[in-house]
Amino acid sequence: MKALSLPVNMVVIIVIAVAVLLSISAFFLGGFGMSKGTISDTDALNIGCAKWRALGCKSNPNPNIIIPDIKINGYDKDADGDEDVDLRDACINVLNSGDFDNNMLELGKRCQTYCCGYSEAP
Repeated sequence: MKALSLPVNMVVIIVIAVAVLLSISAFFLGGFGMSKGTISDTDALNIGCAKWRALGCKSNPNPNIIIPDIKINGYDKDADGDEDVDLRDACINVLNSGDFDNNMLELGKRCQTYCCGYSEAP
């Protein structure tokens, strides 16, 4: 009886197909992309804004600080393992174009306008 043999082309196609299937499954299982438990600055800002809107878009009692202390789980802005970061940090990272470096009140107004559609500060 003659032995079965696969042509070299068929073996190459099978190897490529297996590699593609493994990479697709790794993608869907979280093997690629951001590390587990971290979210982007923009996603953190959107999550924080949603929490702020749920609170009625009220600002802090301190008139010099508009942005409330809203913690955002899974947000680590500088990837140092400290995920105790709040909405203020997300606003700084996304909305600060450098022109509000020393003026947190103006940045707070911009953040409130972004999140709530208005700013109640003068």
